[in-house]
Amino acid sequence: MPPEHEVAGSNPAGRTKKKFFRTSQGLVYQPALLDCPEHDEMKTRHLTLLLLGVVSCSGDSSPTTPTPGAGGGGTTVTPVATSIDVSGGSATGGITFVSLTQASTLTAIVRDQSGSPIAGAPVTWASSDQAVATVSSAGLVTAVANGTAVITATSGSASGTASVTVNQVAISASLSIESVTLASVG
Repeated sequence: MPPEHEVAGSNPAGRTKKKFFRTSQGLVYQPALLDCPEHDEMKTRHLTLLLLGVVSCSGDSSPTTPTPGAGGGGTTVTPVATSIDVSGGSATGGITFVSLTQASTLTAIVRDQSGSPIAGAPVTWASSDQAVATVSSAGLVTAVANGTAVITATSGSASGTASVTVNQVAISASLSIESVTLASVG
């Protein structure tokens, strides 16, 4: 007899076919379900339960936690600030103020190890010379006196900078005379 041998015949409903398989223990009977809507639904339910069982069984009853920073294979990589782009006003070439108390807001885009922006990353701002230009915690830079300063945005170990030049220029001059005294000579 060949390794698999079909036996002609069916049950009264005509829905199964009998198959015999040769094994080391002799012939084994296994019914083969044919096209039958009730059996298709049953097979789908059994397959779904089987897949759920395989997915949920890992030998450990505790939930798994992704390993931060490990990367690959379904783990979560924790974003790390690696660079900061500082922009605003004309920050690409630096900011130039032509009058005292003039202000401009800088923005910082913190980027991770893959170059993607990190939403909500905390940023601290600092001025290299508070006597020339100050900067608020929101990145608002204000001119204080003539000179140059570097504004630095920091997040974690990453930082980005923008240069600031304050060059107050006199636009006009006016004189006012409070009193005039006339004197005669001689």
